[in-house]
Amino acid sequence: FVITDTVKFNLARLARCLSAKRYPILLQGPTSSGKTTLVSYLAAFAGHKCVRINNHEHTDLQEYMGSYVSNHLGKLVFKEGLLVQAVRNGWWLILDELNLAPSEVLEALNRLLDDNRELIVPETQEVIIPHKNFTLFATQNPPGLYGGRKPLSRAFRNRFLELHVDEIPNKELSLILHKRGGLPPSFCSLMIEVMTALQEVRRGSQIFAGKDGFITTRDLLRWSERKPQSKKDLAEHGYMLLAERLRRPQEREIVNEVLEKVFGVKVNPIKMYERRFNDLSSDIKESNKAFHEISITPTIKRLYVLMQACIATKEPTLLVGNSGVGKTTVCQLLSLSHKIDLKSINCHQYTETADMIGGLRPVRNKDTIISLMVKHAKNIQKMHQSSRSRKLFSFTSATPGEIIENCKAMQEDINGFDNSELFKGDLEETMRNIRDLHKRYLSIFEWQDGPLVQAMRNGDFILLDEISLAEDAVLERLNSVLEPSRTITLAEKGGDDADTVTAVDNFGVFATMNPGGDFGKKELSPALRNRFTEIWVPDISDEKELLTIIRTRLKPNASTSIKFD
Repeated sequence: FVITDTVKFNLARLARCLSAKRYPILLQGPTSSGKTTLVSYLAAFAGHKCVRINNHEHTDLQEYMGSYVSNHLGKLVFKEGLLVQAVRNGWWLILDELNLAPSEVLEALNRLLDDNRELIVPETQEVIIPHKNFTLFATQNPPGLYGGRKPLSRAFRNRFLELHVDEIPNKELSLILHKRGGLPPSFCSLMIEVMTALQEVRRGSQIFAGKDGFITTRDLLRWSERKPQSKKDLAEHGYMLLAERLRRPQEREIVNEVLEKVFGVKVNPIKMYERRFNDLSSDIKESNKAFHEISITPTIKRLYVLMQACIATKEPTLLVGNSGVGKTTVCQLLSLSHKIDLKSINCHQYTETADMIGGLRPVRNKDTIISLMVKHAKNIQKMHQSSRSRKLFSFTSATPGEIIENCKAMQEDINGFDNSELFKGDLEETMRNIRDLHKRYLSIFEWQDGPLVQAMRNGDFILLDEISLAEDAVLERLNSVLEPSRTITLAEKGGDDADTVTAVDNFGVFATMNPGGDFGKKELSPALRNRFTEIWVPDISDEKELLTIIRTRLKPNASTSIKFD
């Protein structure tokens, strides 16, 4: 976190609001202006625990308050949500993207936001008085300019102290790039010069339409995180980040001219991709043996190089293009070359957040749970070497309760042996597995991770196919995953299980979509879109490339000769 003059000013305003009284505070401003980061930094500086709830179109009051879940005895018990826990324990709570949540959910917070500051939990009818350190923050983008955002009612909005957070000035961005990315100050000044020049360009795609365009602080930070070693390397990465999202060749040429003028180097995209692809060719050749139907064409080479650069710096990638241009294919190729599993989610207009992050499901296949308990119990029986002290237990028709009780008795016998240290580690782990299985057997419902959370835990790649078909407000639930922290708080779990999942190093996010206007398909909101590194995938029109693809798809022994008229 780099403190500049503007950041100091915003921190002082925020601290002044906090010192006056414990009013809830609403921070409004454009995307990537540092709203959430300001609160997180101040909380860490003051020694307060800070938790965050990402709002979306399907946010339910249960995510705030909690819900009934089954405990280890199979009984339904109430587990408090993040809001109730924060109120009790005096945490700082950030309600991110406040104006995405349904109005009826927000209005339920009115009593907490009033001067009497009370929280009523509907399920238990308990009235909770907030801890003296509890503070509520909310962040949002201005309504109207960003998809899915709606104006808050005047009655609800008046309950907050409002702060507007402006964009960071260009002079201070240079200092941030130097300290965050470790680049020389001369490189940082050149990057700011490029951004200033591009913001003056007005084109039909509105990509570089001044302050309302998609050149944000996030773009510059991504550029600096790639650690370019020379001016030529810096210019090439700038082209890959800023030009390759544009859908018109004329606009890409304008970006190229600006980069060549500012950095004083020549950028030839065709030679650049060929050179960079050759450096990665060993991975491609190995993966192509397993995925022999892929034809390595110039389009695939370009996409592979662009996406490989994103993977190296853990950037979420958005591929935009018409059907059949190789968007999904290159994701599969990257999965094979990196030897990392690729999970896929096909988005549609009825996609919900539970389809991605998971939800509570009834416990099924209890016979399988019993068989696993028996398997672990037999391992303990093998460790139980003295058959004289206890007769071998028969697991035929044994209940889970009988299995766990017998295992506890065998554990006590083993601990009394002289050589018990030999089994201590394995014994404790096996008993822990049996207890977990027994708890699961008694439960009525259990939380099941969705594909996204599974990929974050396992370090897999995740592909959000046709992402633009899902509602923007649903996708905003994933904002924290697309940020550098790469975390998500599972508030839907409720209670003690509402853990925060942090993605492991290998985790990567890919998304594909068709251009807006293609049979009713729409563009993503600016706030969501600029969290991705966007890549435009043009249609394949080159005859040689089409011939290569067709020959690859034909059987090897085919003698068909293909010619174009």
